[in-house]
Amino acid sequence: MRTRGYPPATPCLTELSGVDTDVVVPFYTGLFGWDAADDATGVRFTIRDLRVASARPDGADRPTWLTHISTDDLSASVTAATGAGGRILSRSDEAAVVADPAGAVFGLRAGGHGGAQLHEEPGAVCWSDLRTADTTAAETFYAAVFDWKARPGEAAPGMTYLEWWSRGRAVCGMSELPAEAAVTAHWSTTFEVADCEAAADTCVRLGGTVHQPPWDVGIGTYAGLSDPAGAAFGVISLIPELRL
Repeated sequence: MRTRGYPPATPCLTELSGVDTDVVVPFYTGLFGWDAADDATGVRFTIRDLRVASARPDGADRPTWLTHISTDDLSASVTAATGAGGRILSRSDEAAVVADPAGAVFGLRAGGHGGAQLHEEPGAVCWSDLRTADTTAAETFYAAVFDWKARPGEAAPGMTYLEWWSRGRAVCGMSELPAEAAVTAHWSTTFEVADCEAAADTCVRLGGTVHQPPWDVGIGTYAGLSDPAGAAFGVISLIPELRL
């Protein structure tokens, strides 16, 4: 589905940062059927000439998918983030990169500038999640920056999951990292695919890794993967009732 513009406080783009684009471009074009073209900062990934994601060699100290969130006032959002205990890692006239108090890094984009143009179909970003050990502290921080409200969301049995709501709709989610988790607080990106099992097999064939084999999460079948550079992401094939 074509997307034109983003309301404030909504994830608007996911960007693969800190990677050798020569390594990752063949992986993602093979996995998702994306086209790739060089642009001013790195690589633009598209489907039918519509932007779905980006990649750049800088912007992070390790390969990672960075979630960018739209704002109608970049300066005010930066001020709110620092006032709530966040750190500004970089800033331009149109964007900023922020670390929340737990260290989870995300981007801010004025007016959703340069955002993705495609959603709600295979190959496009399906969802963004914050994973953090202290969900209560996260609720306080993100409420201060975006005025988000956390509400219980759908999850697999035995899993606690919260959805971030803004302007009457869920825009992204949050889950609690267990104490024994090997990773620190971070934002994660999930892409929609037509067949989760096939995507996991293709990931391995192209040199990636399957960290979480496909499993039923209620709304579909999910798998946790990483690309040859080590950047982690998820894929999900939604149940038919959720496909538009």
